[in-house]
Amino acid sequence: MKYLLSISSILLIILSANIGFSQNMSEKEWKKRVVGKTLSGNGLYMNFNKNGTFNGTYATKGGSINQVRGTWTYTKTRGYCRKLTIILGNGNIRERGEACQKINFKGNGKVEINNFIYTLK
Repeated sequence: MKYLLSISSILLIILSANIGFSQNMSEKEWKKRVVGKTLSGNGLYMNFNKNGTFNGTYATKGGSINQVRGTWTYTKTRGYCRKLTIILGNGNIRERGEACQKINFKGNGKVEINNFIYTLK
C-alpha cells in the first residue's frame, strides 16, 4: 500500500508538469486559460480580448508608459502568435510584426513567456 501511494504521487507530479506546456494545448483549453484574462508583471499590463485582440500598457525601467495593442491567434501547431504595435509615450508608433512565443503555465495563475514570469487574472 505504501508503494502504491508513492507511485501515485510521482505519477501525479509528472502528469502535472506535462499538462502545463502550451505548445501541446488545444485552442479550446488556451481560450479557457487565457482569453478574457489580464496578463501582468514586469511592467506589462495586457488584456486578452475574446475577439482576438489585446491591449494594455508597458512601463519601461525609465518610467515612461507605452501603449501596446495588437491581435493574437492560437493553434496547436504554432502556439501563441501575436502581431504587436507599440505606441510610445512621445507618440511614435513601432510595429513589431508577427511573432510566435512559447508559454509555459506554472500553476496558481502564473505563466512564463520568454523567461519572464507573469500573472493571469
